Amino acid sequence: MSLLTLFSSTAIVIGLCAALPQLAAMLRARSAAGQSSLGCEARRRDELQLVAA
Repeated sequence: MSLLTLFSSTAIVIGLCAALPQLAAMLRARSAAGQSSLGCEARRRDELQLVAA
């Protein structure tokens, strides 16, 4: 294995490991309907603004 291949593989692994905590947080934040609670609140707020207009 060349040095470039080794560095490239290491960079990919580090990048994937760096994304795992964010992915885990997103999965924990999902509601039963499959959307995060923040997304649901934002959608409700947008719908209320449309109704009020």
